[in-house]
Amino acid sequence: MKTIQTITCVLSSLLLSACVSGPPSSSSPRPQVENKPVDSAQQTAPAPPAITSIIPDIKAEGRRGEIARMMLNKSSRQFLRADMNKDYRISADEADEHLPFIAKEFGRYDSNSDGGVDWQEFLGHDEWPTPSH
Repeated sequence: MKTIQTITCVLSSLLLSACVSGPPSSSSPRPQVENKPVDSAQQTAPAPPAITSIIPDIKAEGRRGEIARMMLNKSSRQFLRADMNKDYRISADEADEHLPFIAKEFGRYDSNSDGGVDWQEFLGHDEWPTPSH
């Protein structure tokens, strides 16, 4: 707590001294900036940061991969148990009976509005293989 008070006090002092002294005077010498030609290779925009997936990697080694595979197995069991007619789609009736969390917002899960929730719609991604009956 004392550290926070000290930091706050120092920052307040710096802010106050900056306000009192005002902007630097025009009589103070400004550093000279050398105008060099810029190489066109240097003018390119920096590369965007690499996008990392938040989807658990079932091919990963160690505990992370183990957890991802457990999630895949549990999701597969839920999907296959609900898919009573084995057409790899969960109808609204199947969702009502087996997956109430999907039945409540069936239209949101059925993103292509074809009347059924397929494996990719069930997961929300297409990075895991479709389970088989």
